[in-house]
Amino acid sequence: MLAAGRGSIVNIASTQARRASPGRAAYCASKSGLLGLTQALAVEWAARGVRVNAVSPGYMKTRLALDAIESGLIAESELLDRIPAGHLGEAEDVANAVVFLAAPESRYITGTAIEVDGGYAAFGAPGPAGRLPSESGPR
Repeated sequence: MLAAGRGSIVNIASTQARRASPGRAAYCASKSGLLGLTQALAVEWAARGVRVNAVSPGYMKTRLALDAIESGLIAESELLDRIPAGHLGEAEDVANAVVFLAAPESRYITGTAIEVDGGYAAFGAPGPAGRLPSESGPR
């Protein structure tokens, strides 16, 4: 890519690159490192025509996630309460983000990570996502 003077690299990180979970220190650290590498290479290679970005998936409808739900390791209702979209993502959701970042339409995007997580990373309020605070509650 550098020799050709053009190209696009899309790394696959995770929302856990920026948000920790108990027992996942190595995973969180590795994904955080990948985001750092993404930014460093983007800065180094942008002038040479190579863009470097990342996609950070959240909870997806994968065998791993479904097994964790079925075994009780993850409480599905609590997880879905934290996802404003109200459902797990699909592999196609991640693929679409990767295709966009690799396409010419994103030619001015480099050094960034797109969170594909149904709003999970953006949600920070107490209580389930999608519920508005009571009009009579404190402000």
